[in-house]
Amino acid sequence: EVEEGCHILDAELRKNDSFVLEPLPGAMYFVSGSSENVPIDFWCLMHLQNSTGNISAQIYHPDGQHAAMIAMSRVHDALCNCIHRTNQRLLLKRYGFLVS
Repeated sequence: EVEEGCHILDAELRKNDSFVLEPLPGAMYFVSGSSENVPIDFWCLMHLQNSTGNISAQIYHPDGQHAAMIAMSRVHDALCNCIHRTNQRLLLKRYGFLVS
């Protein structure tokens, strides 16, 4: 079920409504912009560990740690939304309300 959840999470990450994520090899993603076509002033690299379902992120902001923490909070909120939608889809599928 972890593998299936990772596939669904991958789809949710790619279609999230907060950031543009560029998929990279090895279940990696690069945050390349915002969904509102507004340039972002930080970079963020995320890794989805398919074997465990863990997500790790590295972020850099040229204005320092405080600005990076604010940006990471925005990325975290977007990730939480994707994880919530993934969980809802898995529950709907488990109880027969959603067909693959």
